[in-house]
Amino acid sequence: MKKTDLIKIIKKYLNKKYHKNINKVEWDSLVHLNILMELEGKSSNKVSEIKRITDANSLNKLTKLLSLNGVIKND
Repeated sequence: MKKTDLIKIIKKYLNKKYHKNINKVEWDSLVHLNILMELEGKSSNKVSEIKRITDANSLNKLTKLLSLNGVIKND
């Protein structure tokens, strides 16, 4: 998965008013749960088993964790 794919998933669940500043947005737990469920379904890795994944409620935090665990590659 590429970072652009991750951004598409996140935008799918975020209110459109946040799309332009997606790098600065922290989302709520419901959005986070939806993002993680979709990532789990699209990744061959177990996203739910990544330590601190529940704390990664922004693009930067999530990208860093997923990159460190081989789930996404930078474009």
